[in-house]
Amino acid sequence: MGDIFLVGDDRVYELIESMFRTMAECFTSRLVNIGMNEAHMLGRGKYYDQHGDANRFEICLST
Repeated sequence: MGDIFLVGDDRVYELIESMFRTMAECFTSRLVNIGMNEAHMLGRGKYYDQHGDANRFEICLST
């Protein structure tokens, strides 16, 4: 499951900020569509290993 962001890991937020900086340099538009099609994997992978079973809706609201 190497394609899932680990909620709560500072490195993930640094990566996201870097991605937005890069997009700002590459595109003139300031609109970005963030899809939620992978949200069904929220709370899985390493997050599950570290925190156990958690309400995925609550995880989404806490980020």
